[in-house]
Amino acid sequence: MCGIAGIYYFDSAARVEQPLLERMTSVISHRGPNGHGFFIDGQVGLGHRRLSVIDLDGGGQPMIDEPSRRVIVYNGEIFNYRELRETLKNGGTSFRTKSDTEVLLKLANPAVESWAHELNGMFAFALWDPRERSLLVMRDRFGVKPLYYVSTPEFFAFSSEIKSLLQIPGVRAEVNTDSVAEYLAFRHVLEPSTFLKGVQQLPGGHYIHITPGSRGVQIKRWWSETEALARFRASGAADASLLDMLSSSVSYRLVSDVPLGTFNSGGVDSSLITREVRNHKVGELHTFSVGFSEQSHDESKYAQEVAGKLGTIHHAEYISVDQYAESLPKAIWHNDEPLCHPHSVHLMHLCGIASKYVTVALTGEGADELFAGYPRLRIPLYSNAAGPLGPWVGRLASSTARGLGMRRLRKLFDAMSGDVDVRIDSHRFIDRDDLDALKPRVSYVGSREALRSGIPANQPFLEQLLEYERRSYMQSLVVRLDKMAMAHGLEARTPFLDYRMVLWSKTRPASEKVGSGWANKPTLKAECARTFSHELVYRPKVGFGVPLTVWFRQQPAFRSMLDDMSGDKSIVSNLFPRDVIRRLVSEHTSSKADHTEALWVLLNIHLWQNAIAQPAASH
Repeated sequence: MCGIAGIYYFDSAARVEQPLLERMTSVISHRGPNGHGFFIDGQVGLGHRRLSVIDLDGGGQPMIDEPSRRVIVYNGEIFNYRELRETLKNGGTSFRTKSDTEVLLKLANPAVESWAHELNGMFAFALWDPRERSLLVMRDRFGVKPLYYVSTPEFFAFSSEIKSLLQIPGVRAEVNTDSVAEYLAFRHVLEPSTFLKGVQQLPGGHYIHITPGSRGVQIKRWWSETEALARFRASGAADASLLDMLSSSVSYRLVSDVPLGTFNSGGVDSSLITREVRNHKVGELHTFSVGFSEQSHDESKYAQEVAGKLGTIHHAEYISVDQYAESLPKAIWHNDEPLCHPHSVHLMHLCGIASKYVTVALTGEGADELFAGYPRLRIPLYSNAAGPLGPWVGRLASSTARGLGMRRLRKLFDAMSGDVDVRIDSHRFIDRDDLDALKPRVSYVGSREALRSGIPANQPFLEQLLEYERRSYMQSLVVRLDKMAMAHGLEARTPFLDYRMVLWSKTRPASEKVGSGWANKPTLKAECARTFSHELVYRPKVGFGVPLTVWFRQQPAFRSMLDDMSGDKSIVSNLFPRDVIRRLVSEHTSSKADHTEALWVLLNIHLWQNAIAQPAASH
């Protein structure tokens, strides 16, 4: 796990200056505290910050392949690199290190895409070929490792984080107004867009190949889930059990030359991951959880149960409201964009305490998107099961709920609508009335409809819903995990997002994802119940709630932030009607209405404006 950055000038006579690469990598030094390096070849420059995880002495970057002179900078891990290395060695390839970086350097071939299908891992890399004068930039299947870029008529630049690209002269931290409405509604922006104008994400499963004569970039897909699923079924791998898949996925992610542990919240997903790590790992195992000082939001007893059952060394941290408020701007700075998840601050603290004991942590991200863990999926399933009657009932009930001022109920009934736009709209966090009052300049429906239309209609209805979640909400989860972990030089690994696990989940019937009584994740829970208590496994899904509603009303730190946000100098006042902002704050703080979701996104935009303009040293 590392940080990468680079620039390619389309004019072959141009020259990259090392001070630029130094600025681009210095601002992301938190990603790689163990070393740094640069490579310059006329019009191209590559920079790297290293977090040493595999082959601590021999895996430095940028890495040059002696026979071909090709150069790579790479962030991530190839978990099956040992198998791939042996295959290459048997074919006559020689190696000078024991790193996965060199395996990737030997394998990568812009002329074909099939080699990438052999990779089991999370990665973002750039490969420079001096003979062809070409640059290949690629991102893993599900976008677990981030990769941002800027493309102008003069240059193409890339990095693991947006703040690195802002070090390039002419690249400014300017709001992408086309993304504002989407962020307001959904608290994140779909790839390839970002919250900044001119900065893009390379979508997961895609690559860019720039060759001499290029005056721009063309994005190409290298991973087709449909084709991969066909190969997976044909291989017989779909016959494996959940335990087989989980054990294999975890086993691959234990490859490390440094200490590793797990995040253990006491939930089903992290409990299963921790159990499988313990089954494979002898000796000390450190586990970590974070909770609120307020008992009403603390479920740490379940994490303690897992730790006691498995014999782990458990570390629990508790966050106060003052710590949260103080850390919020820092979390936004590390995230590069306004936060989606209020509990990102807790995750950042969790990664901080974990980094004191381990360099690698396994987590449970992805399970909800694979196995229907979100309660919000139940309503559209009800509607679909009801046939033609479902959407009609949904429209009628939504209209009635709106008339009665029942916001949450209205949102649930919107999810039953037969209208695609209304159903997509039901995924928003913010109340529709608040969104309408803020009057964003651009509609967000277009990008969401484009995403939905790309999901094969011949899939089972539940699988279509889960595919939508994976392509939208899960994006924000994996990027958030990367940013908060790397804020402390910690590598986070996600066994549920092993591509084989994802494909296997798509072969499972709906009954293994939504059980009797519409219970979520029945198969995962049944497996978890083999080890842990009924109370731990079958308690209602709470999520990681943050009491923002109360904090916005009662806590001085947050009241001060809201006052600043309502002021004339805030970017929020330039983007939205000032009188509406002040009304939302007044109604909420006086308990006349609950505008928590609207205030959360507005406050994030305000704090982002301040955070992104500050130097790295202040964070």
